[in-house]
Amino acid sequence: MEVLKKNLISIVVGVVAILAVAAIFWPISGMYTDLQKRLTQRLAVQSSMDRLLSAQRHLPLVSPDQTDAGVLTVFPAQGVIDAGKAATDKVAAQAEAMMQKAVEVNRHILLFPNALPKPDDATKYSFAQKYIEETTNYARWQRILNSGVAPTQDQVAKAIQDLKDRIYKKWGLQPNGGGDPGAVRQAADDFNAEAVKIKPAMQMEAARKYSIYMLLPTQGQIGAMPYDATVSVAAGHAPPGPEQIWADQLGVWILDDITQAIARTNKTWSDSDAPDGPPVCDILHAPIKQLERVDNLVAVYSPSAADAQAGIGGPTPKVPSVSPTGRVCNALYDVERFRVALVVDAAKIPIILRELQSQQFLSVLNVQINEVVDPAIAASNGYRYGDKPVVRMELDCEDLLMRNWTGDLMPDSIKSGTVKGATPGAGAPSGEENN
Repeated sequence: MEVLKKNLISIVVGVVAILAVAAIFWPISGMYTDLQKRLTQRLAVQSSMDRLLSAQRHLPLVSPDQTDAGVLTVFPAQGVIDAGKAATDKVAAQAEAMMQKAVEVNRHILLFPNALPKPDDATKYSFAQKYIEETTNYARWQRILNSGVAPTQDQVAKAIQDLKDRIYKKWGLQPNGGGDPGAVRQAADDFNAEAVKIKPAMQMEAARKYSIYMLLPTQGQIGAMPYDATVSVAAGHAPPGPEQIWADQLGVWILDDITQAIARTNKTWSDSDAPDGPPVCDILHAPIKQLERVDNLVAVYSPSAADAQAGIGGPTPKVPSVSPTGRVCNALYDVERFRVALVVDAAKIPIILRELQSQQFLSVLNVQINEVVDPAIAASNGYRYGDKPVVRMELDCEDLLMRNWTGDLMPDSIKSGTVKGATPGAGAPSGEENN
């Protein structure tokens, strides 16, 4: 006991030391683990903060002309973030407004209401009637263009015969009969003097009456524009189905775009008879003298399998091997390719090209000048183009139709790609009559 008393302090210190050693292996070990975990978390937070502080930040793209985003030179506090969001929201709103405007400009109407996408039998018949009415002798496009044809040889011959009848009647003679020799000579002299004026006068009358020449599909001849001559309302003919209606309606829309652009060009840029005078909208003064041909209408597809959502879920596809623009049909728009042959005022070619592409989604891809038109040869064929040099040229063009509005009109087989978009105006040659 005496020993215990003398060594009490040493014993207490020893016990404490033993307890301390034991504590390392029991609850305190968990405390070390927790402390290490929290330290690791704080180090991760610190690393993240260092990255945020040192990271390079960029301004949002708010202009379609920008390709590289500018560097943000301040820390993105809440005010900066709000300003960036406001800018991007504004861009998104403007983009949506631009899309709506584009659709508004691009939108066309059906020849007959509810003819697409799922017409009933009565509507199919009504569409066929309207289509025949609008395409016979190009009635629809003659109205748009104020177009006409040069006088034919038969028309000239009839006018000459009518003149002869009038002159011989004036002298009391029968055109093919006898009579007073003096009267016969006088009638013949009058007739010969006037007859040579008939053809040029008729040609000039047509050139002053119309704004452009356009050959019509009459008497078995091939006209200037394609149309579907297989559409018929005659007994025993089935009405056109949705795919045929779509192709024919598509052809009408494209020809509308072409003829409206030509009409607008001639109305705006025809020459005047006097300085500072108004345009004289006839063939003699028009920039575009003749629409000779529209052909090669065909939809343009990518030669490889295309993403069905390209143009909406991703960028619009570009295929440089297809055309200078590289545009092909996609989920945003369809591409229709065609060729146009025109006789034009040589000095106004730049104006013509600009106007054809104005106010619509029509693009001129290539221009080829084929020949300078000889006015004497043109006159011998009945055409009077005026006193300025004219040329014959061919244009390769494409027209875009936005799916935002065509999608609601497409037959399911075309929309799904089961049937590719048919050639607009496909059918019998345009020289055949539909009925």
